[in-house]
Amino acid sequence: MLGVTTTAAVAAPTATADHADRDSSTSIQENTTPTQPTTIEFEQELRLVPERPGEIAVVHRYRMGANATEMDVGLPLTAIVTQTAGFEQTGAQTYSWDGVTDNPQLRYRIAVNQTASRSGGTLDDDGRLLFADTGEWALVRQPPSAHRLSGTTATDSMQLSERSIAEEGVTGTDMAYLGAYEEFTHTAHNQTFRLIVPENASMEATPAEIFETVSYSAGELAVGAAEETVLLIAAPTDSVPWASRGVQSGPADMWVQDTEPVTVPRNVWVHEYIHTRQTYDADRETEWFTEATATYYAALFTYEQGDISFSALQHELQQGESDRYEDAVLSSKDTWEYRPDYTVGPLVIGAIDRELRTETNNTVTFQSVFRTLNQHDGPVNERLFFDAIRSQGTEAIAENASRYTTTTDRPPMWDSQTHTDIFETEPQSRLAVTDTKRGATSTENVNSTTQRAHTQSSSQTIVASHPETDDETVSGVVPIALLSIGIIGIWRRYV
Repeated sequence: MLGVTTTAAVAAPTATADHADRDSSTSIQENTTPTQPTTIEFEQELRLVPERPGEIAVVHRYRMGANATEMDVGLPLTAIVTQTAGFEQTGAQTYSWDGVTDNPQLRYRIAVNQTASRSGGTLDDDGRLLFADTGEWALVRQPPSAHRLSGTTATDSMQLSERSIAEEGVTGTDMAYLGAYEEFTHTAHNQTFRLIVPENASMEATPAEIFETVSYSAGELAVGAAEETVLLIAAPTDSVPWASRGVQSGPADMWVQDTEPVTVPRNVWVHEYIHTRQTYDADRETEWFTEATATYYAALFTYEQGDISFSALQHELQQGESDRYEDAVLSSKDTWEYRPDYTVGPLVIGAIDRELRTETNNTVTFQSVFRTLNQHDGPVNERLFFDAIRSQGTEAIAENASRYTTTTDRPPMWDSQTHTDIFETEPQSRLAVTDTKRGATSTENVNSTTQRAHTQSSSQTIVASHPETDDETVSGVVPIALLSIGIIGIWRRYV
């Protein structure tokens, strides 16, 4: 039996799947009754290489199943193989198991710095890096790989059981931090939040404040798509010129610069968390929705927690009325001289939210539309967006939404009294939140463990947030070679 598996955000070489989870495999089977699957255990370990800043070392360890006869491994084209045991090279970056060694290994180095070029945005930082390795520490995406498996007979079903670990550091589903760190954990609303604070980080917000703001948002955001575990990494700013204030990648991994506070309208900790709750597949006409909803709810929830004034919320949304964006049409990216999805978009989302609340006596909010789009199977286009608004509200609200997104008409920002009357929210005082380490219940306990092993699931999603820009290119996409099949690891979405 022949099977093909891929990992870490690469497309499987089959026509039946866009991507495969790390804890499962995609296989090609003949028309025979399969036996109990044979499992090959695969562990990927990431290591720092202090003498080579910009590169990390990767170790592949395998435990072969009893009925396995063949396994081919495709590595990134930029990987530099340094050692093999039980493998021989059979193609460009392709290595085949010798069929004898029970615990074969592959070791390689790979460049991990990934850059972005952006200009013209109020949210730009001067730097250019989305992921980086300094030699002393690294904040990276996990390298992808691809596997082709076969068993003794046509009825053997092969699968790959995978996990990713760090020699020193922590791995998520897509990202990894390598180096010394402290880990804080907090559970709220059926989600566990893991906050990684590197030794080099100088935090503006405390772990308790970060947990409070994301926990409140988790409780308020009823749109589904909540991952069991969310990984939050504080990105040190002492030696790396970051291109963004925050990045979200994979199902629920995110990093935020260590200097980011939680008491501003553009609360990056909440913004990136909102991205973890977006599972819809936006097409070009609705691409604006991704940053618009993250920006809107980050400001709204921060206001509702009492961390900003209404005037700050109002000022944030009113930026969408600026002449800077007067020619921008949200549904037409060709008109985006700058990035109106960060400014005009939140104002439009807020206006639709206000109209839905008004029409339904606050029983329906924009979250109902958000949830409908998350539940849709397939690309979300304008028609589906307007239909969702119409089904939750009225034809008039859907028509207004169409006007706001397909023309340069802008909704007006509302005042404080209108907000109180319609949204029925008064700013509240900060909630008490306790940081705990795994298995403990105490205030601000630190988990200083330097190794973690986690079952992985892959994704092809990356959102680099807070670079409101007119020009953007991203490099660092890692191609994979497997036999004669060229597999490219791509980012399905980035902004």
